[in-house]
Amino acid sequence: MSDRKGFMTQVREADDRSNNLASYCSNMAPITVKIGLQMVITLIVIVVIAIGVTGLKECPVNSLIPIYLIAVGGVSLTWLVIEVACERCGHDTAKAWFRIVKGVVAFGLFLAGNVWVYGAWGRVDTQDKNLGLNDDYCSPWVFWVAFAQISLSYGIVMLVVCSFLIWGLLMCCIRLCCAKSGELDETSPLKEAAPTTSTEIP
Repeated sequence: MSDRKGFMTQVREADDRSNNLASYCSNMAPITVKIGLQMVITLIVIVVIAIGVTGLKECPVNSLIPIYLIAVGGVSLTWLVIEVACERCGHDTAKAWFRIVKGVVAFGLFLAGNVWVYGAWGRVDTQDKNLGLNDDYCSPWVFWVAFAQISLSYGIVMLVVCSFLIWGLLMCCIRLCCAKSGELDETSPLKEAAPTTSTEIP
């Protein structure tokens, strides 16, 4: 299957299917976009992990917030590595189970992050860095990155739900309009039987 082919194999096949530069660019576009997205996501995940590691002792308001960043980044990075490494393997059942386990772990971390990050929202101080004296302090990088990650997750979920609702309403409207149009066509005077003309043979 095409999704199990390696990068170089896909590049060679794109070259074989291309007759000119324009067709080669067209065939290479999805491959390049996929690799580019994987690289960007990997870079973002590494940055999140680095922020969590460097801020381990800089969030006394809740020391679990930087751990949350490390855990989320670690799960995401592990998922990316396994998805890329197993792109050509045929263990579909194992990959499916891994995705289920990853989804359960990610959902659990998401719930925990809600409690830890939003729970500190009312009293967190990201300005006064007096470690050991200000128990409400948290590094602005640690807190706001964790806050943005959770809020972005909510935004994506809402966007997906709204998209499905709008799509469903649109399809229902189209079906209703088509049904009404069909009923009108059936009752239209144009649908009445045309008068038949008989020719009498003398």
